[in-house]
Amino acid sequence: MAEELVFFGTGSNQYSIWKSDGTSSGTKPLINASVLGDDYGSGLTVPGPILLYANNRIYAQGLDSGGAANLLVWNTQGYNIFNSSGNNASALIPQSFAAYDGRVYFNGSYLKQGSLAEPANELFSTDGTAGGTTAITDKGRDPGSLAVAFGKLFFSGYNGSDIVLYAYEGSGQPAPVGGAGFDDLFNPQYLTVSVAGREIAFEFPTPHLTPPPSLFMSGQDSTGATWLYRYDGVNLTKIVPASLSGSPSGLQPYNLTGLVWPAGIEAPAGI
Repeated sequence: MAEELVFFGTGSNQYSIWKSDGTSSGTKPLINASVLGDDYGSGLTVPGPILLYANNRIYAQGLDSGGAANLLVWNTQGYNIFNSSGNNASALIPQSFAAYDGRVYFNGSYLKQGSLAEPANELFSTDGTAGGTTAITDKGRDPGSLAVAFGKLFFSGYNGSDIVLYAYEGSGQPAPVGGAGFDDLFNPQYLTVSVAGREIAFEFPTPHLTPPPSLFMSGQDSTGATWLYRYDGVNLTKIVPASLSGSPSGLQPYNLTGLVWPAGIEAPAGI
């Protein structure tokens, strides 16, 4: 077994997936750009940081032979680019990948069979095969910022009037998350699972987080101000620093990530 870094890079004037073992000689295309161009139009498309490794496969967005942006799946045996079975949209255009319960979920373009309407963005699920790639929703949910917490898949989605927080439990339809505080949360973004404010308890029989991680996100309240929100699986809390209380624009957090160091060790200077 060998661990390598995988990333998007350019070669032969087009994007490809590259791998690196940390050396110049060990940095090379994982999927040969020239072959991808010959077989699949213009190769990869890179609309954002969309490259996911899950279930021994790499998932990305790639152009098929007709130049349409569809789902690229690569494993050690090769790669394939495909649309979903039964989806007659001009292109799948996969975005916002997340691994959940043995499958990969993403935002994809979908058009119902026989419909004359424009394609809508929906939640898709895939097992890495064309036949195993299907739309979960069909109401223009336009899912974004997918994250897994509390045994569920969370995403921001359109409910017909607003963008709100949705949860999916692996079957049926995703549902808006309700409860205290959710009537004052709109446009949730940057969903991030973090142990902020938590500690690891080294207790018998195994070390564990106490209490468990929370789901953090950026979101707007009913006034339009953007704040940091924290969801513990039951309650939603709007985090308002005292220095910004009453601010019409709010904290405006984005690109959330976790920062962890052992308790009892002094934090780096300036933090």
